[in-house]
Amino acid sequence: MDTYDLDQDPPGDDAEPSGPAGGRLGTTRQRWWAGLLVALLVVTVAGATELDQRDRNREFAVLLGQVSRAQSAVRYSDARIQSMVQYTSPQLTSARAPDRVRASLRQLVQQTAADRVAPLRIRRDAVARLSVRRWHGEQRRARDTYLAYLDGRIAFLQAVAADLRALYRPHWELSWQQTAARTALLKVSPDGPSSNRIRELLP
Repeated sequence: MDTYDLDQDPPGDDAEPSGPAGGRLGTTRQRWWAGLLVALLVVTVAGATELDQRDRNREFAVLLGQVSRAQSAVRYSDARIQSMVQYTSPQLTSARAPDRVRASLRQLVQQTAADRVAPLRIRRDAVARLSVRRWHGEQRRARDTYLAYLDGRIAFLQAVAADLRALYRPHWELSWQQTAARTALLKVSPDGPSSNRIRELLP
């Protein structure tokens, strides 16, 4: 008569085969679970990558909007100063105009430059407040490089406000800063239309 250990299940159809057949079954199950885990990992990574790209696109769209507003302020400032220069030039450059008249005309141009510092600083501060995730390094560099350019434009206005002669000096640093800002923004541009817009704003 067969006897069984009461702490063990009796042998039957559900018992896993031992020997080579059982080993092959165990290996198959392990491979199945490993494949499932890999598939889940791939799906998770793909989903996280897609969400991160959406964040990057959103950040860029907001940044590009602020760049557009800031560049409008830059162009308006240049236009205002040039308009005032044209208005005052006939007497400002005339040797026959009294000194006090020319001094007053210089002050008009300088005051025009001074009046544009605050509006441009507002646009600069709006860019500085933009939130960019800390691991989006290229996006942060694009924002900060454009901020450096705006700082240069503000410094230029302040220089003209202090001394009209600054208007007629070469300011190569502004060209360099503008080129650097354009390059940094193009590097994070997500598509062709956005890149074209950057080139329009920062030619």
